Amino acid sequence: MAVGRTQSEQGVNTTEILVAVVRERDRADYWERTQSLEFPRETVFVQFVPRQAEEEHARYHPEIPRIDIYRYGCTPVHVPQCAVNMAAASPCPLDELISLVHELGHHESKLRGLFCSPDNAKLEQTYEEEIRAWSFGRTILAKTQYLDWSAFEERERRALDGYREGLNLPASRAADIETRIRRICEAL
Repeated sequence: MAVGRTQSEQGVNTTEILVAVVRERDRADYWERTQSLEFPRETVFVQFVPRQAEEEHARYHPEIPRIDIYRYGCTPVHVPQCAVNMAAASPCPLDELISLVHELGHHESKLRGLFCSPDNAKLEQTYEEEIRAWSFGRTILAKTQYLDWSAFEERERRALDGYREGLNLPASRAADIETRIRRICEAL
């Protein structure tokens, strides 16, 4: 496939990629297909839930494990839903796909024994966890037909800059942390 061309120019539909990732990683879908409660470790429960605030995209709940994808106009959580069908009806598949793989990156970090909950972490550990989630999310997305890496990279950079500023990390220190953590993730 040619570099620099959009998903649609290549005949690759972002909604189809979102559906494929949900189908591959959602435990409820896995159970529907197999009737087995022996879930593969890389799977999580995926839910599409009402968005409460503009800055919310998604959240990983490591204890369940579950990923909530926040969406305006979504049915309340207590209404049964099929995550694959919800993904297929996505009004913003690119945004939801990037959010999902980032949160799956947190799950991958947990599976590798690296996960550090922002609630219990020191400042630099929080930043390290976000870098790991973006790095592992990139790896997950690279296994699909995804092509719009500029959109992924822009969202990643905005998120990491927001964390850096929110944590009051000097740019040079943040760059050092990012280089170190990305090298570690690449080696795993």
